[in-house]
Amino acid sequence: MKPQDQFIKHALKMLFDDGVVAVFRREGIFHIDGLACHHSASYPTGFVGVADNDDALDVFASFVAGFTMQDTDEHNAVLADWRKLCRDLARRDDDHPATLLFSAPEVMLVFNHHADKVKELEMRVGPMLEENPVKNQQARLQHPAAIVRPDTVEKVQACVQWALKHGLGLTVVGGGHSAHCHRSNVVAIDMSAFDSVHVLKRVGDVEDQDIAFTSLVVAGAGCRTVDITSKALDEGLTVPLGSRPSVGAGLWLQGGIGHLTKLYGLTCDNIVGAVLISVASGEIFYVGRVPSEHLPKEARLPENDTGILWALQGAGTNFGIVLSVTLRAYHAHSFSTRNWVIPLSDNAEAKRRLWKFDEKVAKGCSEFRSADAYLYWEDERLNLGITTFAAIDASSPSPTTIMSKREGDVWGTASDTKILNGVKAFEAEMYMSAMHGGHGNGKTSSFKRCVFLKDIGGSRTARRLVSAVDSRPSPLCYLHLLHGGG
Repeated sequence: MKPQDQFIKHALKMLFDDGVVAVFRREGIFHIDGLACHHSASYPTGFVGVADNDDALDVFASFVAGFTMQDTDEHNAVLADWRKLCRDLARRDDDHPATLLFSAPEVMLVFNHHADKVKELEMRVGPMLEENPVKNQQARLQHPAAIVRPDTVEKVQACVQWALKHGLGLTVVGGGHSAHCHRSNVVAIDMSAFDSVHVLKRVGDVEDQDIAFTSLVVAGAGCRTVDITSKALDEGLTVPLGSRPSVGAGLWLQGGIGHLTKLYGLTCDNIVGAVLISVASGEIFYVGRVPSEHLPKEARLPENDTGILWALQGAGTNFGIVLSVTLRAYHAHSFSTRNWVIPLSDNAEAKRRLWKFDEKVAKGCSEFRSADAYLYWEDERLNLGITTFAAIDASSPSPTTIMSKREGDVWGTASDTKILNGVKAFEAEMYMSAMHGGHGNGKTSSFKRCVFLKDIGGSRTARRLVSAVDSRPSPLCYLHLLHGGG
């Protein structure tokens, strides 16, 4: 139907208070100016099953056409044509011979009678004026109903209260790496104004067995990894974060694998407290341990704060808008890093090298060390890139002990060993510094999928990894075997 926006806006005028307009469509760029949707859903592999009888097909065809036929000879003739068309277009399944199957539209958008209330929110909170582009290519293809940038807790609350009052959706933008931070015809809340980092040294009673730390970092939801690392480093501290400097709050709330994971666990394991706004009520909660000077005055501790804190440590993007988290901080480490690039002559050598990396390096790493491998195509051949990191402090072995002679025996001469602080270490890994010209040669990563592997040197796994790079859909595709795939 064209113009689509006029049909939808006209349908909205016909609604009663509790009615909705549901729009089913194929995937692709779609946006209706001035409207925010109540709900959206994606069905990339869905299908519709319709009973193969005239009555069912008459209802189905009329629904698809958006027009109800009357009981006249002329209309009945059209219905007969529609039934034939449905049967010609459908596919059949041996398990359901009496059912006609159709590929379902990939996207559903549902609008209610409050769909035009976007301006109301922009007047209360203020629109996003300056450009703050998201990193994720999928998100960049979306067209939010509006992007607002609240700069106070009260304005974030206003966003939630507006969504609850009108039954409308919201997305949240932190570092902008998620495919879900922008959705078409959904209001996006940009949290970049909440970018403060506060370091609290030597807090708590170290004799208390429940407090196995003496320093904390309170980070706002708009902070990036490099912001937290830099501010903590100024105080001689560090937080176990990921390996990419621009990643935001999604890292802390959904995992966070980095060079200090073996020593201190995932980033989310080190969340000890948080301040968030409930998307069920709009109230401000705090859970776990939050220093009193960083608590909003209206924040309250819910009865189930232990359960909410547990859920935040991995699923924290799902049930509230996080304003800040309190993280454990540790004595800062320097890192001793080394890089190798090994051209691979054929698939057999690739599998042999992966086995060596797995058995001789990755599985032999102590808690102070991590080793990453990269399978990528460059200079018309398959390459294996390797980066090793060793955390150095007064209690850990020396760099010469950590970077054992065994690695040199396995891989040959590496690029120069470098001693770097936590911020400089971001630029040391293979993707950032070497492969494809460094950092994807200035191109943004667009689509990622993560899997957990075991024994990457095993014949079947290695064969599939090499095959994946052989059949890569674009020249910049690569496999990052973080911590040796472990």
